[in-house]
Amino acid sequence: MYTTHHVRGEHLLWLTPILYIWLTSINAPIQNFIVFNDGNFYLFNFFSALVIFLLIVALPFYMHAYLRQHETRSIVISWLHIVPTLLLILAIITIYAYAPPIEISWRFSTLTNPNFTQWQIYNDVAIALFGTLLIIQVVFLLYGLIKIYQLKADESSNEDTDVDSYSFEDNQVMINPAYKYTWIPKPAEPFN
Repeated sequence: MYTTHHVRGEHLLWLTPILYIWLTSINAPIQNFIVFNDGNFYLFNFFSALVIFLLIVALPFYMHAYLRQHETRSIVISWLHIVPTLLLILAIITIYAYAPPIEISWRFSTLTNPNFTQWQIYNDVAIALFGTLLIIQVVFLLYGLIKIYQLKADESSNEDTDVDSYSFEDNQVMINPAYKYTWIPKPAEPFN
């Protein structure tokens, strides 16, 4: 049975890409898409894109869970990470799924092909969005590491203050160890 402990916003980080990529793979006019970067063409299918996106959001997902477990997360910062991440993933997949189809040989053509030029603009936008996605994940992980460091520092300072705030004057056993073992004789009972 699901409780509110199971329903968390960070679960959207893996659930949304799975559902959207699955629906896109059914509805898109293509089954594979081409990414052009640094003079090379890379061919991806939707499953490989899904694996890449899930690997990218895996560490931030666990960081969300860790911060929630230790009650140090900020709801605002968590949602400022989740919403842009999801929007960027959806935008990247949408760009590649519905960009006009091209042939790789068009790049080497002596005449400029308007379809290739338009596709190259879409490709450049998608690569810029992918870079932004990576930057957002790194920034959130740095935020999480800072919060973990602060949590550990607070725990160690709490341990130090516990020892410092202990008062030996309040503990009679520490002042006079014989206090605990003082024997007071009972009055004698009369014989009948």
